[in-house]
Amino acid sequence: MGVAISGWTRLAIVEALQLPAIALVLVSEHHAAWWVAALWGSLTSCAGTDSGWRWTNRALVLQAIAWLTLAAVFGWQGDPTAINPPGE
Repeated sequence: MGVAISGWTRLAIVEALQLPAIALVLVSEHHAAWWVAALWGSLTSCAGTDSGWRWTNRALVLQAIAWLTLAAVFGWQGDPTAINPPGE
């Protein structure tokens, strides 16, 4: 059987587990790093929603959504406004 972890401790652990994702985004110049970081960050956020505190669960789900939204905004490659057919 597991040991009960308080809500603050769980939140601190979840936030600490997201530090590698933040480091990856800061260090890597590749756009795909945003998607890898977003998957890691959103998965760790959702995994931490086991808390009995409602506000913590909601905040972690919003944080997971924020990770995926940031990846959608910054994880694209190239200029989406430059639509040039090949050969031009």
